[in-house]
Amino acid sequence: MLAHLRASNRVGATYVGSTSVATAVGVWLSLQPGAAVWVLGQVVLAACFVEWFVLLHECGHGTLFRDRLANVVAGHLAGVGALIPFESWRRVHGRHHKWTGWQDLDPTTAVLTPRPLSRPRR
Repeated sequence: MLAHLRASNRVGATYVGSTSVATAVGVWLSLQPGAAVWVLGQVVLAACFVEWFVLLHECGHGTLFRDRLANVVAGHLAGVGALIPFESWRRVHGRHHKWTGWQDLDPTTAVLTPRPLSRPRR
């Protein structure tokens, strides 16, 4: 019943490939003369940045591909596309899942924890 949710090398490769092609199209459009074409290229690239982050997230969880190595390789590629280093993000995101709900321990919310600040930091 949930087989469609299992990681698939074919589906993962399709997503990585289609996002790569869309990124190349966005870059190509952005390099063409004319403001309207440039704007279209920027819109395509903006969507691609979001998609690269989604792929980075899935690779970090090991759920884009069935093979661990494929997730790592695609994660590094997605990290380039999302402008976020894969290994650093994977460690921080893992700690985020471990400490979700603990504002002072979750690395994504620790800076929001109320605490006394020194005069220069205020």
